[in-house]
Amino acid sequence: MARASSGTLLHRVAILFRVDEPYARLAHELLDAADVPWSGPSTRRLAETTAGRVLLGLLRLPESDFARDTVVDWIASGPVRDPADGRAVPASRWDILSREAGIVTGLAQWSERLTRLARQLTARLEATGDDELTEGARRHNEADLEHVEQLSRFVSDLGARLAPPSPGTWPRLATWARDLLDCYLGGEGRRASWPEPEVEAA
Repeated sequence: MARASSGTLLHRVAILFRVDEPYARLAHELLDAADVPWSGPSTRRLAETTAGRVLLGLLRLPESDFARDTVVDWIASGPVRDPADGRAVPASRWDILSREAGIVTGLAQWSERLTRLARQLTARLEATGDDELTEGARRHNEADLEHVEQLSRFVSDLGARLAPPSPGTWPRLATWARDLLDCYLGGEGRRASWPEPEVEAA
């Protein structure tokens, strides 16, 4: 900073260190804290960014046979959107409802047990008269039923989208992966409000 204040241009100043850890991270953090512009390799791996986490999580779902914990962890790993309406998925509510449905693993189990939970919620609503449920409780049950139907559709659609293209050439796989990211994180317009490093990573 003394050199910069005496007229040396910042692009003619370098910070050198022998080992990356911990100096690369510390240099970036201190320069950012001091509001000093800098250029250099990022210390973050692509897998640690929002786009990286969401894409890698997506690709792991079939390996786990869509285990409930893996699906719920993936949904909570970033601003995952429902392709049906483009809105952010209610991760915590879907976690509770999928646990209540007793889902463990497998697309068939997601479908069967969410359908069963939807029937139970419908029966509960039909069995209780208007005077037996408060307005708030009725709205809560109706919202749960809607969430269960959305979650069932979401997971079914997810299973279909995660079938890789055949033949799996690199260009086709790259396009497939890019389409998955756009589908579940939104296109460039949606990502415009992200922090700049996350936009660059995406």
